[in-house]
Amino acid sequence: ELQDGYTLILVDIPAIEIRHDQRTYTTIPLGIILTQDIIVTICTEDTPVLQNFVRSRVKEFSTKKKLRFVYQILYRTAAIYQANLRIIDKRRTEIEERVGSDTDDSDLINLHELESTLVYFATSLRANGVVLDRLTRYKRLEQYPEDKELLDDVIVENRQAIEMTTIYRDIINPNGHFRYLRYECQRKLDAVCKYTAWVSDHLYYYIADLCNYDAFPAKEKNVINHK
Repeated sequence: ELQDGYTLILVDIPAIEIRHDQRTYTTIPLGIILTQDIIVTICTEDTPVLQNFVRSRVKEFSTKKKLRFVYQILYRTAAIYQANLRIIDKRRTEIEERVGSDTDDSDLINLHELESTLVYFATSLRANGVVLDRLTRYKRLEQYPEDKELLDDVIVENRQAIEMTTIYRDIINPNGHFRYLRYECQRKLDAVCKYTAWVSDHLYYYIADLCNYDAFPAKEKNVINHK
């Protein structure tokens, strides 16, 4: 967004939140305001995206080269998306390994949370792609040749994150893996119900025997006969 005297760049960055008493991922907006003299970043919480800059861990980092600084932030954002996506896929693999042996309802909940996170990531990464496309045509501030190369790298990393998200969403597809996991949980529930019914039947006959009652209905009347 271009206004008189300043430029506003708005992107979505990954963040951690607690859902169902577990750490999971979501996305939050990050605003970057550029003027001729200053750069302002605005976010609702502290984020790892900016921590490396605050701690001076980024090579060739200088706020004097404003667009390069913006591109470095966006590159860092894409890298964190990819790192979080690998963690999500690792969690999915752990759930998959328990299918058929130690699957429980919490796995369904966790798998649903992973799927929801991938939806958030996909939406945010596509929106960031639109921002990057507009930045390729940005002429308001001076850009150095190295800046354009860095922007190309950011676009590549963002596209790779989108591809990773698509692949992982296809794996956790409600018509595939998710359905099979639900089937396994239902199968175990059915087994428990059958066992409970078996125990109830045998317990009924046992109690009837202790009380000296027949556990079968009389021939003439549908009642329990006392011996």
